[in-house]
Amino acid sequence: MLVLAIDTATLTLSVALAEVEGASVRILEERFVGPPRTHSDALPAELLSLLAAHGRTFPEVNGLVVGLGPGSFTGLRIGLATAKGLAYGRKIPLAGASSLHAMATVAAQSAPEGARLCACIDARRHQVYAAIYRVENGAARVEVPEAPYAPDALAAQLGQSNTELPLWLFGDGVEAHADVFASIPHRSNGGPRTPSAAGLAHLAAPSLGPYDAASVLALEPTYLRGFDTR
Repeated sequence: MLVLAIDTATLTLSVALAEVEGASVRILEERFVGPPRTHSDALPAELLSLLAAHGRTFPEVNGLVVGLGPGSFTGLRIGLATAKGLAYGRKIPLAGASSLHAMATVAAQSAPEGARLCACIDARRHQVYAAIYRVENGAARVEVPEAPYAPDALAAQLGQSNTELPLWLFGDGVEAHADVFASIPHRSNGGPRTPSAAGLAHLAAPSLGPYDAASVLALEPTYLRGFDTR
């Protein structure tokens, strides 16, 4: 099965092309495209360019995966609308997954067993979106569900719980509030700084089933807070 994965939760677009056979996912290529290009401008061209680089065309794509956030209201709507349109048009299955969980899935591939993973992206308004995961058998298992945090509140929570375990804290939210997180012993280069389409493919592509219009229609983004146009 040839699968395209898309994430538009932040200002950095991520797209990936993967070959999927059962639970096995092989990433052919992942690309990141940042500002000043917008998602509405970059996404269609990057998908076509990615396929062409591997000698493929869209009719050969058998499934789609899209990041559901949390993240930018506008970005998430663009990504989900594009994925739904392609799925409806081609009658191929579409699956959605957490953009933060996708980041943790990438980190779990190199983190030690039992490590805590905190994926943290900048939500602006002096907040971050974050979730905490535990590495179990090479996968990222949810320990604390995703939520919006004031940076100092997240730092306090991380500093108080499971301090005997290694902590990998990563994402552009860590960079945006480096002064707040500096006092917590952690590894900051153990995961991606923005959501990863390759992580989405590993996380959700094996669950793709037959095309079902109702399930495609039912997919909705995760905002975690009120309307935000960034």
